[in-house]
Amino acid sequence: MEALNSPTGKIAQALFNDPRKDNLNRNQGLPSEWLVHAEALLALPNDLRRHAIVILFHNLNWFFAVDPKWTEQYLLPAIQGNDTDDRDAAWSGFLWGARTPNRELYMRLKNDMLEFAANPLPSRRSYGEIIAGMILAGWGTVDSVTGERRISNDEMHSLLLTVDDEFRSRVLWQAQRWSDEKNENSHKRWRGQLPELLQIWPRQLSARSPNTSARLCELAFSSGDEFPTITALVLPLLGRIERDHLMLPELRRSGNNIVNRYPEQALALLHAVLPDNALAWPYGIEGILKQIGEASSALNRDDRLISLKQRWDAR
Repeated sequence: MEALNSPTGKIAQALFNDPRKDNLNRNQGLPSEWLVHAEALLALPNDLRRHAIVILFHNLNWFFAVDPKWTEQYLLPAIQGNDTDDRDAAWSGFLWGARTPNRELYMRLKNDMLEFAANPLPSRRSYGEIIAGMILAGWGTVDSVTGERRISNDEMHSLLLTVDDEFRSRVLWQAQRWSDEKNENSHKRWRGQLPELLQIWPRQLSARSPNTSARLCELAFSSGDEFPTITALVLPLLGRIERDHLMLPELRRSGNNIVNRYPEQALALLHAVLPDNALAWPYGIEGILKQIGEASSALNRDDRLISLKQRWDAR
């Protein structure tokens, strides 16, 4: 907002209203008479330059598509340099648009994005959701040129071990959101990739926080026909979930019959995550336990269900 409302920012925005930059083709190069103004803005001192950097980096995808050589020389050093304030401005502009970059720019910035995710600038932590989505999108995209994922399984696993709990939760939230989309292609694509994502998910204790365990549990309960498969993959990754983390909205949603269809898997998940203190259990859990026993009478003799009911009755 500071850049948008600054004089330098307004001049930078005005540049994009110049018709000389319209209707340019990929790799055509930007007109030199237009670039001289952009270069003049980048030559300004201190925050004046940084206000321009925000606006220009907001359009980085376009710059790199039309004139990658100029972009490499004049823009990308800001995102990779040692000047923290310039890097802050560059990431601010780049992430502000919340758009995953085109293939060429994505591969050019991949290592920078992985580094930023692992060590975000303090002032840019609010963009964690966006960078998590960009990285997950890269992992979920098989490159048409190389035939490999843009972010490999090894790179994704290493990152998930390095980042904090909040970032891991955002990755799971985004994966669940995309797999629940009404768009049939996106829905099938991400539902089909969930098992592989869970197979590379870190199993270390540091990754089994209540928050991450809650997201994994909710991901399983929202997985529909894949619930048995996802449950089997999720169970080794779970820890106990404390108060206020586990909400289970999927189980309380009208028309959701996941417990009736797969009562044993539902019981296995709840037994793995519910804490010893039944007062911290999510709302409606008594009805879910009853539903499990009604869906499969054999489970009423299961030690796990008996234990959960005893803890509930003793609260």
